Amino acid sequence: KDMSKISQINASLGQQQAAIQSALREIYDFKTRESVIADKSFTKRATTVKDITLIASLLLIVIIFYFAVNLTLSINRILGSVSDEIVSVTDACQNGHLSRRIGVEKMNQEFRPIADGINRILDSVINPLQVAAGYIAMISKGDIPLKITDEYRGDFNEIKNNLNNCIEGLQGLVE
Repeated sequence: KDMSKISQINASLGQQQAAIQSALREIYDFKTRESVIADKSFTKRATTVKDITLIASLLLIVIIFYFAVNLTLSINRILGSVSDEIVSVTDACQNGHLSRRIGVEKMNQEFRPIADGINRILDSVINPLQVAAGYIAMISKGDIPLKITDEYRGDFNEIKNNLNNCIEGLQGLVE
């Protein structure tokens, strides 16, 4: 009887073992399918993230390009206006119109010191020349002016000294 019970138990255990193996196989198959689905889902999400990153990068490149083009156009417009003003003053001076100056107020803030500097250079050259021209005009009319007492440096001081010597010489002739 004991053997018969052992056989029954073994048979029952065999059935239970087969049922357990079948259940484990089903769990394994389910997990495998689930893993494949999860991999596909992950791959799809990764592809979506990659696509979003690519689109964002392209959008960023377009935005940067847009701002670069606008910045370039703005700089070209500003430099064009500065160049036009300088050319206008240069042409005026070359044509003998020495009173023409760069319109500093028209300049972009960054270029105002340059425009102001050019205007001061013109003033520092033209003012002594106008004084000398005035003295030469008086002498040409027979008037002997007083000596120039304004302070000048460099070449303009030499022009002043030469005019003063001329005035002194003319005063000597008249006396």
